[in-house]
Amino acid sequence: MAQCTHLPGRPARRAAVWLVAGLALAGLAAPAITARAQDVDTLRSQLLALDAEGAFDPGVALAFVDRVFESQAADAYPLATQAYAGLLRYPGPMPDSLQAPLAPYCEALHLLLPEWVPAATCLPLSTAIAESVAAWWRRRDPQPASLHNEFLEEHLRRIAHARVAYRDAEGYDDRGQVYIRLGAPDYQTHVNFDATEFRNHVMDRSLTINASDFPANEFWYYARIDPSAQFIFHDTGGRFRLGDVQSLIPTSVRSGLGNSARGRQKAKAMMWTLEQIYQQLSLYNEAYATRYTDVAAFAGMIEEAENAAAVERAFGSEREDIDSEGSDPVRRAINDSRANPADVSLPGGSFNLNRPDLYIQHALSEARASDEMIAAHREDRVPAYRSQSLDELAPLPVRARSARFLDADGSTRTEIYWGIPAGGLELEPATQRRLEDEGFMSPDLLVVASLIQQTDDYRSRAIQYSRLAVPHAGAETGALPARMLTAPGDTGRYHLAVQWDLLAAYVGRGETPLETGPRVKTNVLRIDSLTALSADPRRLEMSDIKPLLALDPAGEPALFPGAQLAPEAPLVLYFEVYHLAYDGDDRTRYTVAYEVVQQPGGLFRRRGERTAFSASFAGEERTAREQLALDLSDWRGRGTVDIVVRVTDDVTGQSVSRSLSYELTGD
Repeated sequence: MAQCTHLPGRPARRAAVWLVAGLALAGLAAPAITARAQDVDTLRSQLLALDAEGAFDPGVALAFVDRVFESQAADAYPLATQAYAGLLRYPGPMPDSLQAPLAPYCEALHLLLPEWVPAATCLPLSTAIAESVAAWWRRRDPQPASLHNEFLEEHLRRIAHARVAYRDAEGYDDRGQVYIRLGAPDYQTHVNFDATEFRNHVMDRSLTINASDFPANEFWYYARIDPSAQFIFHDTGGRFRLGDVQSLIPTSVRSGLGNSARGRQKAKAMMWTLEQIYQQLSLYNEAYATRYTDVAAFAGMIEEAENAAAVERAFGSEREDIDSEGSDPVRRAINDSRANPADVSLPGGSFNLNRPDLYIQHALSEARASDEMIAAHREDRVPAYRSQSLDELAPLPVRARSARFLDADGSTRTEIYWGIPAGGLELEPATQRRLEDEGFMSPDLLVVASLIQQTDDYRSRAIQYSRLAVPHAGAETGALPARMLTAPGDTGRYHLAVQWDLLAAYVGRGETPLETGPRVKTNVLRIDSLTALSADPRRLEMSDIKPLLALDPAGEPALFPGAQLAPEAPLVLYFEVYHLAYDGDDRTRYTVAYEVVQQPGGLFRRRGERTAFSASFAGEERTAREQLALDLSDWRGRGTVDIVVRVTDDVTGQSVSRSLSYELTGD
């Protein structure tokens, strides 16, 4: 059984687990077919023929997955992911001949799965655990409105590359583990130690330091993730490991530093090595740029002093009468060498040019601190995994909120309010040029909103689509007023996802799209782990709060999905109360109270002032519909506030509350 590896800096679990999703298997075929060398079409035919008979052959499935993603046969990706899922939920003992070929998939999956998945051997999981892992994958589908899981396809594509480029008998090296988690870097380079000037300083000074002493290395930078998403890998005898700046310095350079002639020369070699490393990495991180500035300054002064000393040795005995005020460069160099200003001031203190070993100790300490800072930021800010499937699309800014309401049949209806702020529809010049190249000159735009209702295990239960055509003149304003999507009929625990896609289009009369073009922007909102409202008539229940703005005092308030609010804005809160009890006079009596509370955090370290109000009401219906107008003008400049609404049934004493938050803008 192959051993599963772990990502550097992350705790290893005892072993990996298997993914389950998709293909249902009814039986088991005869002995496994060895078909790894066959082409995609032949393997596809075999796989479909077996499935039509209710059978499954793990050898055919594995060969199909291998060939599809090795050859990047994109049209076969959906079927290959189903084959992969069926392979991993294989009901019987896995043939011994497939253990080694399956190991790369096992190890790769192990790098992504969360710690709540119980440790297990690299074999099919029990049904309960398998379904949990399948739900985990479905939750991470980057485009839930599509018919297949792009991240799972991307995962298998990464395995196909990494098992060739970054894997040996021990498993994936550290490059392979990062590649499977994050994909290909935005920038990939290496620190080169072959520059002529560097060789003159370090390798041609009788220190027995050769180019082969410097390890092969790779530098990966994921600029689209975070500035801290950068990795230095170095060769440790045929296997690349995650390292840092110091791991690029040979042991022969780091050892033997001191105040002897050779020790000082070693210190200078270390100094020029650090300068070489920081110079090449300074393009990717400000910390490297700062270190390069400091080291280069000291190295430059050392070089000037050495040059001046060489001039003194060459001309000093013959030119004792050199005028200190002379303008000749040779004269100035000789005089500078005679003056010999040993101490120089640099960030971190004063250093003696005659003791480069002392400066190098300081520089190495700074290097360690810088490496530790970069590693800490990377641990905090770089996700455990990331899909790159949407990297080529610009993000579509969408403001959205949701609220649950109880319908007459006892199910929960969820309303999602969304809008696009000013500038959100505007296209970047590069996007406009790309559209023109594809024949879309001054196009209109089409916004497609897809609402996906999902069960507790993230299976899609219903999908509805809403399209809005925006003529070119309207697209220039770059904004859309708030609109509403409605997800009806939910019970128990459920999830929602909304995917917005912005496409180039040509719009006809009535804003009907005549021709649609490529997607140019996209966004996905996930509203996870919603609980249906209680339909129990004995229990007081309340909807979520629907925020409205009374923009026209004489008209109906408008939906307001934003998270920022001007204090002078006329905010109206709409909500419904269910299952109010009758008193002896067949009347309902209830109290509505609200308070505005300063939220702790940020500039405010503790709760500040609060405003509270309450009023009592009576009615004849068990369901009440209320609108509460708020005046927040006194909260100008107060940062983020929570608005809490509490309803108490004065007949039964039951109470329920809901809240929402706003960041107040303005002075």
